[in-house]
Amino acid sequence: MVNSITDAGSEHIEKSFEVASAQSSRALFWQARYMADAGFLPHMPLTFWLMDVCRPSTIVEIGTTSGQSYFTLCQAADRLNLSASFYAYIDPQGPDAAAVQELKTYNSRHYEEFSRIGVKPAADTLRHFPDGGIDILSVDMSLPGADVMALCDQWDRKLSQRGVVLFHNFQVADAPEREETLRKLLEQQSGASDQVVFDEGSGLAIVVKGASADMRLKQLAALKFGSPEYNNVHLVFRRLGRGHVHEWSATQAEEQLKELRRKLKVAVAAQTEAEKTTAALQEQIDNLKFLSAERAEQLNEHQVRLAEMQKAQTSGLTQRETELEDVRAQLETLTQDMRQKDTQIEKLQAAAKAHSAEKAALEAAVAQAKTQIDSSTSQNRETRAQLEALEAEKADLASALTQAQAQIETLGSQVETQAAQMDVMRNEARTHDAAQRTAHHKALSELKAQMDDAYQALEARAKSEAEARFEEIGLLTTGLEAVELEAEEKLEAAQAAAAEAERTCETLTAQHDALAERSGRELAALAAELSRARETGETHEASARACRQKLEVAQKNSADQGALLARKQAEIEAVQAAAQQERHRLEQERTASETLLAIKLTLREQQVSRLGATQGLRARGGAGLKAQIAALNAAPLFDAKWYLETYPDVREAGLDPARHFITSGVYEGRDPGPDMQTLAYYAQYPEALAQGINPVLHAAQG
Repeated sequence: MVNSITDAGSEHIEKSFEVASAQSSRALFWQARYMADAGFLPHMPLTFWLMDVCRPSTIVEIGTTSGQSYFTLCQAADRLNLSASFYAYIDPQGPDAAAVQELKTYNSRHYEEFSRIGVKPAADTLRHFPDGGIDILSVDMSLPGADVMALCDQWDRKLSQRGVVLFHNFQVADAPEREETLRKLLEQQSGASDQVVFDEGSGLAIVVKGASADMRLKQLAALKFGSPEYNNVHLVFRRLGRGHVHEWSATQAEEQLKELRRKLKVAVAAQTEAEKTTAALQEQIDNLKFLSAERAEQLNEHQVRLAEMQKAQTSGLTQRETELEDVRAQLETLTQDMRQKDTQIEKLQAAAKAHSAEKAALEAAVAQAKTQIDSSTSQNRETRAQLEALEAEKADLASALTQAQAQIETLGSQVETQAAQMDVMRNEARTHDAAQRTAHHKALSELKAQMDDAYQALEARAKSEAEARFEEIGLLTTGLEAVELEAEEKLEAAQAAAAEAERTCETLTAQHDALAERSGRELAALAAELSRARETGETHEASARACRQKLEVAQKNSADQGALLARKQAEIEAVQAAAQQERHRLEQERTASETLLAIKLTLREQQVSRLGATQGLRARGGAGLKAQIAALNAAPLFDAKWYLETYPDVREAGLDPARHFITSGVYEGRDPGPDMQTLAYYAQYPEALAQGINPVLHAAQG
């Protein structure tokens, strides 16, 4: 690797600026549109100047990664209004698809008229271009070394007479093989081309291949390494490039500041939300306290009620036990009554059995009476037959009596006839002879007397016989009626006795059933009362246990609520403390970020002022600079060895650590040693920053 240049002495400053002015153009001071890679940013002024000087027609970049180098070339072509064609090829093993799409999107948005971006292996990129058709070939050294060496065999015939090759992205700490590949390429091309290397950032090497290249470019490449002109021209490009780096850093710092402000806003919102949450939690705590107080009051009320219930339960249990004893006594009495009733039932059952026996005897007597009645009925039938015979005989007698009466009436009529005849005869006799009349009258009176006696005797005999028959019939009828009446009375008595026995048996059975049913009901009622008494006792005991359990649960809930309240209070206090700490931390970060950003901007302005004027800060000037370097080396806070170890770019560039810190490092925010932080010192002593005094020298002044 070609060694980097060193700063020239103050005696060559005037001449260096003349050379730089002769080589420079307005393109040196263009601002970058696209900034994505800090490693190439230091070379943007040189790239703008190169495009202004070469004004190419065809530019090809191989191995595009971040797009910083390619879009710098595109910006220069656009600003210079060049009629050119640009081609960028991304290696398939390079950036991912999202990054490739971002590059294509940016290209189509800004440089679509003359630029094309594709994905293709490095070995296949140049074969499509005609020989001598490429004016500037840009190669990203992130490509594999073999691919880069293979391109070397093709670009000699592909480059035009104004052809220039740019190598960049080779100075990377974790890829030393890139620098070795570049060294080999430059050695191969050393005799056939002019070369110039800039080692700022990730490095840029320019190889002038075409014979018709611009004279200014050849003059730049012809500057002798280590000469004052070489050093000062490189210093101008370096300082102008650092302006872009600082702008990018400032942009990044602004983005960081925006992000910090966004985070601060989020944190403030979170804090507000936390305060709201805290207020809500506090309200919940107040509610919990209120509820806890209410629960405490309820608990006290429950305890009082529980005590009363326990007291009432105790008295109730005592009363229930007394009632239970009474019930037991009543049950014993009822048991004894039941035993007596059972005895009575047994007696009644025995009496019922006796009644049943009597009923059987009565039924037998009734059967016997029925037999007798049947016998009497048979006798009655015979008597009735006799009676009927007597009735017939009576009828015969009546008929005879009727006949006798008829005969009597006939006799009477005969007597009357005879009396009439006698009257006739008497009348005749009256006329004939009174004597005869008297005789006839006497004879007639005698005949009439005989007839009357005969009639009376016949009538008396008929009446006597009829009365005898009637008396016999009456006696028979009276005897029959007496027998029937006696039989009916005996039957009715037997039936009444049987019915009475049945009624007595039914009554006794009903009484037994009723007594048994009543006894069963009384026993069931007593058993139910006993069961209820037991259940009531068990219920009271269960109620007491439930009340005790509720009391225990209420006490436990109260304790849990107290613990929960304590935990919530602790959580709220922890949240409040964390929120306060987070607010304080964010405020400190915001203040520190704003302070550091202000310091960086001030240092940048001081550096730009120092670069823009021939007379600048105190670090400028021959004797003054040397005196500051000597004072810095003598200061205990500056450690040259630590400075070179901490900043390898200074060590690799071969720069003097004290000179670098005074002229550049302090403006870049670098620290002079392990015991001092530049930005922190300026934050603590803003007057040193305002006066542009080096922090180490300011500290040494006391």
